[in-house]
Amino acid sequence: MAEVVLTSAGIELVAEAIARGLDRGQAPGSLELMSERGSGGTVLAVLALAHPAAITPGRGRIEFHSMQEEADAPGGARTAWARFRNAAGEVVLECDVGLKNSKAAIELDETQIRPGDVVRIKSLVLTLRTAQG
Repeated sequence: MAEVVLTSAGIELVAEAIARGLDRGQAPGSLELMSERGSGGTVLAVLALAHPAAITPGRGRIEFHSMQEEADAPGGARTAWARFRNAAGEVVLECDVGLKNSKAAIELDETQIRPGDVVRIKSLVLTLRTAQG
């Protein structure tokens, strides 16, 4: 199996490319909270990203600007996966979701999303890391 390891400089370039990819198009992208990874997952809530969606201040950090809450989530399960789309509908990034201190890429206070829930993320920072951490 081949192995690719990014350096710190490489991580910075990837973070910047993700932020640019999220801003492709004239409208905001979205963050979909899913019940599971892949096409079998159910969309439980959709939050509109800001436009521009995020900044990349360094050290592999992608800091998202405030996003619009989902006021009436379809819900019905626990969220375990997130899918970021740009305005063109292209999936730019996917990652796991878990409770606080779970070491998931996105950690939430609550992962159960019920039909009709208001879903809000007050702040979101994703950090890309090198193989050495």
